[in-house]
Amino acid sequence: MDDLLSETVSLSESELIAANPPEPKSIGSGIVKSILGKGGASVVYEIWNPKLEIYRAVKLWRPVQTEKTIQRFENEIKITAKLHHPNIVDIYTVGEWNGLPYIEMEKIQGTNLKELIKTRGAIPELVAAAIVICICRALSYAHNHEYILSGKSCKGVIHCDIKPANIMISETGTIKLMDFGIAHPSNNPNPSEKSSITGSLQYMSPEQLNSRPLDPRSDLYSLGVLLYELLSGTKAFPASSIKELIQKRKKNDFSPLGFFCKNLSAKARAIVEKLMEVDPDKRFQSADELMEEIERSYHELTEETPEVFLSRFLAGEKIKNKSRVKVSKLARLSMFFFLLCSSIFIVFLWSGRKTTGFNFIQANPSPVDSLTKNPSPPPSQQSIPAATPTNNSRKKQSTIAPRSPASVKTGVSSGRKATVQPRPKLAQPSVKEVESVLNSASTAQEEVNDATILDEIRRLVNEGQLSQAERMLQEFPIKDGEYHLIYAELHLKRNRTKAAMQEAEKALRVAAARISPSELREKVLYYKAKVLSVEYENAPDKQNGQKAMEAWYEVKYALRSNTAHPHYIKADAEIRRISVSLQ
Repeated sequence: MDDLLSETVSLSESELIAANPPEPKSIGSGIVKSILGKGGASVVYEIWNPKLEIYRAVKLWRPVQTEKTIQRFENEIKITAKLHHPNIVDIYTVGEWNGLPYIEMEKIQGTNLKELIKTRGAIPELVAAAIVICICRALSYAHNHEYILSGKSCKGVIHCDIKPANIMISETGTIKLMDFGIAHPSNNPNPSEKSSITGSLQYMSPEQLNSRPLDPRSDLYSLGVLLYELLSGTKAFPASSIKELIQKRKKNDFSPLGFFCKNLSAKARAIVEKLMEVDPDKRFQSADELMEEIERSYHELTEETPEVFLSRFLAGEKIKNKSRVKVSKLARLSMFFFLLCSSIFIVFLWSGRKTTGFNFIQANPSPVDSLTKNPSPPPSQQSIPAATPTNNSRKKQSTIAPRSPASVKTGVSSGRKATVQPRPKLAQPSVKEVESVLNSASTAQEEVNDATILDEIRRLVNEGQLSQAERMLQEFPIKDGEYHLIYAELHLKRNRTKAAMQEAEKALRVAAARISPSELREKVLYYKAKVLSVEYENAPDKQNGQKAMEAWYEVKYALRSNTAHPHYIKADAEIRRISVSLQ
């Protein structure tokens, strides 16, 4: 019954769906292999294209008695064909089979969230966060996309049917939003008849249920219901009949998440409750706002991209829950501070001992300059015999006889100035030795340091003197993140994309003396995105375009608090450019 109540339906009395559609043996560009899913208005088939040797999916519309559903289908074709994003399913072609329209689209090697919840139950909080981040990327793009529809300029698409069955997750962790069958432009907020309610009763927003004007916040409510189901493993509005479901929906009557999830964070509960507010003004106001809120918590717990994290989860790797991750991080942090404090304490004690010894020896320091040769005092003024320093031997200085403790006393006696004799182990160097040390220090200062080398290589790269810059990079290998960033830029200028990517990744493993860790990470993300853009230009296929767009989205997130940053502006421009070129 829950599955039936989660289907996309129209409550308009004028729209009737045929119960038994015919089954094709071949459709589109391939041979039918299996049925991937059935809905109230369509059936999705898996087909095999023998020429390309790939699987694809074909959505075939069921026979209908009115033209309204056909109009919806044509609307889906037009809208989806204009959307090109890594997290939105791609359309390849359209056509008709036995008078029924169909869409041929990419086949995702994976499963949908409906099946994922059915097999795994409640999803770990961090996994759910990764999923929602990717959905938000798709919605942010769709809600702000500019396009031409039926000769009119439009901005934004409202999906109107966000639910687990319409979200695919591939084996590589890529999330794909699909089925824009009841979507419509944002600037046409209420295209349906007043008597018609179209959507999934379990997930539609209150304004959608009541046939009120819609905006992108309607999709966010549906996303909140989906997130509720991900975290709890149960429907937000369980019901045994349509009548019961509608009553619960009109009251927005759902059990608090804490009832099902005792270990769920307060922040996750608050996000779901805010998304499922009846009043749209009390919800998150955009997909970007929601994404930023979730990403903030997500990146505190892992540095992996959502796709990598999800692929590990799907591969069966054990995912720690949030509380465990926090405890683990706290334990490591506590241990770090303990070791740091211990080290400082030990260094303090050791330096204290050395300082005490030095002060003891020089309790009454001699007025004689330590960097000049001391004249040998007359024998009558020496408290103990000492070897006379010479100009050609440190050996004689090192053989000074040890003094008795009494000889340490200094002062003025009978009008004569007492002389402090140095300890044997701290014997004063000769003038030549001092000059030698000073000359060595001067030579070291004259030597070129790492910063100077990096600045010079950077200048050569910027001026296009790549051969000379590469010679310097090879001659002066420096263990510094900035060094690898410059090398990555050089490789990129020479169209060595693979080498450029490797150098950019190396930069994250080495500290940079002149760049903060956060700035270094942002620069690495920027260079990696530039590399992927070049790879897309070299081979402009869908997969390379999606990888490049995902990388530029990472750059935008890293700079979300500084939208005037040149890298943020560049990322935004690249996303738009690649999106248009994929159309």
